[in-house]
Amino acid sequence: MFKIDFIEEGISIRKIILKNLKTCTEEICFDHTMLLSFRNFRFMEIGETYCCKLFLSGKVTADGETYRFNRYVSIGTQHFCEIVNFKGDIYYIEDFHMKNHCKFIRFHVERKDLIQVGEIIHPILSE
Repeated sequence: MFKIDFIEEGISIRKIILKNLKTCTEEICFDHTMLLSFRNFRFMEIGETYCCKLFLSGKVTADGETYRFNRYVSIGTQHFCEIVNFKGDIYYIEDFHMKNHCKFIRFHVERKDLIQVGEIIHPILSE
């Protein structure tokens, strides 16, 4: 569960700061669902809590943060790897990143995006 601490409205994208209530990790992520569908994450409000899934954009690098592979999952029509950092924060990456890795991956995060909030799935993943 995440609590919404801040929302910065942009012309086409929103920057959202979430706090993981289990690990106390503060996450800065982006929401661009309003551009794609009327079924979007616009309902989120500061101070409220939501069950969220965060997608990590980035690449496998020797100096990246270490994550443990948890499991393969489907979100909407897409397949992902669920990974966990040492604090217990759960994230999702494209499954091809785990191709040559067994249990651990070192991943350099360039961006975090909301891909699911409650039962609402990002429109791109619903096609």
